[in-house]
Amino acid sequence: MKKNKFVFNQPKYIAFLLSVLAIVFFILTEISKKTGLAVFFAIIAGLSFVGGCVLLYLSYRENKSRKNFFLYDRRRDCNIAPGELTFRFACENLEYFLSSYTENALSLYEGFPKKLTIELDATPSLWTPIAYKMLYDMSALGDSEILARFSALDEENAKTLCRAICDADDKELADFIFSLKCNIKRDAARIVPFFKRNRERFEKRFMHYVLTHLEDFVLDE
Repeated sequence: MKKNKFVFNQPKYIAFLLSVLAIVFFILTEISKKTGLAVFFAIIAGLSFVGGCVLLYLSYRENKSRKNFFLYDRRRDCNIAPGELTFRFACENLEYFLSSYTENALSLYEGFPKKLTIELDATPSLWTPIAYKMLYDMSALGDSEILARFSALDEENAKTLCRAICDADDKELADFIFSLKCNIKRDAARIVPFFKRNRERFEKRFMHYVLTHLEDFVLDE
């Protein structure tokens, strides 16, 4: 992946403006039929229309050729529109990526495989979505399993998890999680309610981060 400032919808906006321009000049052509300007307006209208069509085509080609980690639909071999992205779709792509390194996001509470860590250090934008996925998946477990998995999270991995959350400007959440880890015996009764109550929050923060950082998830050619 690489950071890229390309905006997915920008060519579509320009194509829309050119279409409006074509309509305006077409109207002017009709109004000016008895003057020498009619031909000029007709040419401008035609060029605007053709330009809009070309931009729409280029937008389609750009969207298809420059795959995005979270937007890429492997079944259709193209990116979906950002507005079509759902939490489930994004999670499926993230799970597909993780499957090459570990069983699932929950297994990361036991530690981050070395190969995965190397990959994430090379593509740091993925740390945060994985962290929120870990929290979200944990919230779906039973009480005893939540306690067991959170207890299995050692302090170093807890720091890694919290740093990833801090990268999403969610320092309050990161500090609370780290405090729970450091005081697990004292605060054991707070762990399960924390995960259960914040399930929706984890999903929303995951989606907010992905949607506001889409340019960071463009796959290298």
